[in-house]
Amino acid sequence: LHIPIPPELPERLTPGQAAQISEMLEYFHLRTRTLIQSVTFFESSQNVDFNFGQWQELLDIQAQLAEYLRKIGEPDAQ
Repeated sequence: LHIPIPPELPERLTPGQAAQISEMLEYFHLRTRTLIQSVTFFESSQNVDFNFGQWQELLDIQAQLAEYLRKIGEPDAQ
């Protein structure tokens, strides 16, 4: 998984599983959308600026994703 191409969605999920995945994806979509909308873009330099709070939000999103991946990979670990 070193190549950044999006994986396929799982097939034949139960309605409950589909709802859970949908809820997780919506959560991350809303958080990243809010973060993206809050950055400052400088057209002349093609740079964007994050303030410290925005940086912390990005780090929190990454940490939550890492935690989900760990729990999926090691369901019995706590």
